[in-house]
Amino acid sequence: LKNNGILPLSKSLNRIAVIGPNADDVISHLGDWTLFSNPEGYSYKRDEFNTPITTVLKGLSKYGDENSIDIVYEKGCDVQDVTDESIANAVKLANSSDVIIAVVGDNIFINGEMKDRCHVDLTGMQEELLKRLKATGKPLIVVLINGKPLSIPWVKENADAILEAWNPGMAGGDAVASILFGDYNPSGKLTISFPYHVGQQPVFYNQFSGWHGGKYVDTGYSHIPLFPFGYGLSYNVYEYGEMKVSKAGGGIDNQTELSFSPDDVIRVSVEVTNKGNHEGSEIVQLYVNDIVSTVVTPIKELKGFKRVLLNPNETKCVEIDLKVSDLTIVNSECQVEVEPGEFEIMVGSSSRDEDLIKMIITVSK
Repeated sequence: LKNNGILPLSKSLNRIAVIGPNADDVISHLGDWTLFSNPEGYSYKRDEFNTPITTVLKGLSKYGDENSIDIVYEKGCDVQDVTDESIANAVKLANSSDVIIAVVGDNIFINGEMKDRCHVDLTGMQEELLKRLKATGKPLIVVLINGKPLSIPWVKENADAILEAWNPGMAGGDAVASILFGDYNPSGKLTISFPYHVGQQPVFYNQFSGWHGGKYVDTGYSHIPLFPFGYGLSYNVYEYGEMKVSKAGGGIDNQTELSFSPDDVIRVSVEVTNKGNHEGSEIVQLYVNDIVSTVVTPIKELKGFKRVLLNPNETKCVEIDLKVSDLTIVNSECQVEVEPGEFEIMVGSSSRDEDLIKMIITVSK
């Protein structure tokens, strides 16, 4: 979610402090609807099923052993219980380390089926723990293990990096370690938006025009989410070139008069360049806005996406085909049709307007 332009962790570090209530909590890694997190199943013994589960702490510890890095651990606080905290010990470990990896989020008791919440902030003493760790001046990496989006504006502003792991499963610790040390270059994109505050809810990319105004008068936050749908970073920066729109199979060369019939297939193309130093993949996203319609339609809708693998400094042309028939609406007479008129085609790295290249086309009868 955030990396402040930093590089992966160096394997020549001397000491890393792993801190947080979810760093070594098996159930939080597994999430809801698994055998060992079943409401009846906390008594299940994993050893009886020969089920190895690698937490973030265990994954980082293995990396430390392989690279002679001292990995030290302190829980710091509980996810919920404000009386169960050892923040002072966590700060002491952090002060003697090169980097802090704080693993926070939620757990099975406040996430999952029939676990509705009236707020989505970090619970317990977790934000206080992060603030105290930030005050040490050491680089602060926050790993989120959670089953729903969280309201974390302070974390976004103050953490040097944020890695969203969700409920990463049995091998989640290995996956997190491989990403933090750069063995794998992350490329995931959010399939849901994160709010600044629970009062923003519902917040999603495909809202209807006019649902919100500018900023909320009591918070200063706008209707724009903290992290939007389709958003996600990597160790690279991907640069998008000019977008081109044509009829699949040829037939339209004039980019100033783009008109299509209901039977056409629109080919949207854009050049993407890896400006970083690592091999990586980018997910190019295609959105559409029906500018004027007889019924209310969303401000944008995802209509396609494509993953492209790029070497450092490599450029590739990414093509996504869009059938004009995919622009149908259900009109006021409950008929399915493609209404003639103007449509805004958008291509980019997320649903945010600033991440999108835009062009207007016309659909005729």
